[in-house]
Amino acid sequence: MHPAQGDSDNSGMFTIDNQYGAMHIGVNGKLREKWSAISLSQEPFHTGESSLTPVEKVLVWFDSRSKTGTGLVDAITDCIELDFTLSAEPQTVRYVSDPTIPGKHTWTCNEQLVPSSTYHIDTDTFSSEPANAPLVAKLTDIINSQKDVQLSKISVSALVEFHGSGAAQQFAQYALDHQPDGIRTWKFTHSGHIVESKLKAQEYQEDDLAIRFLQDAYLGVLYSFQGSKYKRLAFDIYGRSSSPPPVPYSAESTGDLLIRYAHTKDAENALLGIPLLSKDDRLSYLANPHPETKKWVQVRLSLLIPSGDVAQDRQAIVDPLAAALFGGKPFFERSPLFPNAPDRVLGLVKWGK
Repeated sequence: MHPAQGDSDNSGMFTIDNQYGAMHIGVNGKLREKWSAISLSQEPFHTGESSLTPVEKVLVWFDSRSKTGTGLVDAITDCIELDFTLSAEPQTVRYVSDPTIPGKHTWTCNEQLVPSSTYHIDTDTFSSEPANAPLVAKLTDIINSQKDVQLSKISVSALVEFHGSGAAQQFAQYALDHQPDGIRTWKFTHSGHIVESKLKAQEYQEDDLAIRFLQDAYLGVLYSFQGSKYKRLAFDIYGRSSSPPPVPYSAESTGDLLIRYAHTKDAENALLGIPLLSKDDRLSYLANPHPETKKWVQVRLSLLIPSGDVAQDRQAIVDPLAAALFGGKPFFERSPLFPNAPDRVLGLVKWGK
């Protein structure tokens, strides 16, 4: 049979000039730079029409001995097959085990238990462990061991814009290659200059702790990226179990500060960075843009558990913010125009009475 001829199109159809007898028709597809079989007709035919559905399946297993490019000849045990045929929906796979009891393990796909199989390369078939009492007992133990594991419902979506599409593509790939520990969902997609992502933590945490953990994980990867600097960054939060708890009010330990920057970009960075500074559970920093200009930031500072020593409390409130504003830390590459020195921050806060 001769090589394919003619211009390609998006019709999803092609014609074969079969000059032989009845035969199976196979189709190869190109993934990156390599060709591989994606479909084979189930029945041989000579003339007529046949529907060929590209098969996209992935086999997942653990192997400490093989390397990329190794030819596989032995049966692959304890594996799971993922079928992406006719679907582009992502699938999440986990290997669930009890570290204290060797041999008690199974796979989950999209949070559903899936018994492992053995793939026989020579026959292209699968075999599974037959249902028996030991298998049922093993799965029951695994299910029970997972009941106490609560998955976080908080998700954080991030949008970062770069100056060029090339940098956006590079960062998306870099982030996918550097998924931090403790992250259950780590999805990155890019379109033009923008990279969008969705993050979920593996284990349950209080809402605010989960949000902070996910944002810190994302920022750690963003700041380690050696490519072009980003232009804009925004976070959205989903799945809160309740509204954020109200901040206990103490007039003398609560104050407002106006921060003025020379550039809008610096103010936008401060709006993101200032709330992240209050990692101490006693502190609360709420930052909002000024209604008159985007170059100014309004900050409400407060201490959740005042000590009663007003001077000491106010110093404890201001110190982390002053150090960040003039310390060149992430989000604060340039110092503000106002206040213009660290020791002026305390005096410029309008404290309650």
